[in-house]
Amino acid sequence: MTPEAIQLVSLIGLRALADYDLAEFSRVTDMSKRQLDERIDMGLRSLRNLNDDRGREEAESRLGELREIERESQSHTELNFLLRQLSQSCLQRAQQLALAYSRTAAPRQRPPNPIVDSAAAPTPESRLRPEEEYLRLAVMRLIRDLPEYVPAFNYRIKNREIDCFLTSGDIGTPAIIVEGKRSINSPLHLEETAKQLKHAASGWGRSAILVIITTGVVRGALRPVPGVHVLIYDAERDDFVGESAQPLIAVARQAIGRS
Repeated sequence: MTPEAIQLVSLIGLRALADYDLAEFSRVTDMSKRQLDERIDMGLRSLRNLNDDRGREEAESRLGELREIERESQSHTELNFLLRQLSQSCLQRAQQLALAYSRTAAPRQRPPNPIVDSAAAPTPESRLRPEEEYLRLAVMRLIRDLPEYVPAFNYRIKNREIDCFLTSGDIGTPAIIVEGKRSINSPLHLEETAKQLKHAASGWGRSAILVIITTGVVRGALRPVPGVHVLIYDAERDDFVGESAQPLIAVARQAIGRS
């Protein structure tokens, strides 16, 4: 199943959430229900163009289940209960599919060494495209420690694009919002990247966990950034360098424990 189909299943889970808990839906996204419906329709058309029949059939089945619940429920209590079950089921299913995809997807390129141990200027850096495999692999490595989360890559809201947006099947847990950078060249570069991430995440509420994932940091460029976790990913080992991921995992685990 394609990543587009996985994302679509998670969007249907969000659509069910919008119908039974609009306040929570507004907390985790700045999309309206109309905009979400448009994204779902676009996703279905995209799957037809990709000839992903399996993904399209699963998404259409989930969407049909949502419409049936809305049409057939006999009471408000029944409606909310079934919508909650569907929302959690969609997000959990998307998580399973994402994990399966991460085990079968082959990397397209080898990244550079995780730490640039030199003051020499690195090659020019550009913002990571979410389809670049090392960012995808880094996120998949992260959710091995946080299996409650489902990733959606290249997540666009209005004029904002988020490299990766992770949500949990439990609506009480915070979203994780990821910005990818091939390398961090200086403290100023890190500060500017964090500012861009905070701006992109501004519609998701204060509880959102903000993350920068990089494959290289020039010596002296790494500094603590309030409210942002910086993770350095080594694709050769398929792991994060040192303890860079541990504070993020601890924060997410604490939030999961409270939900």
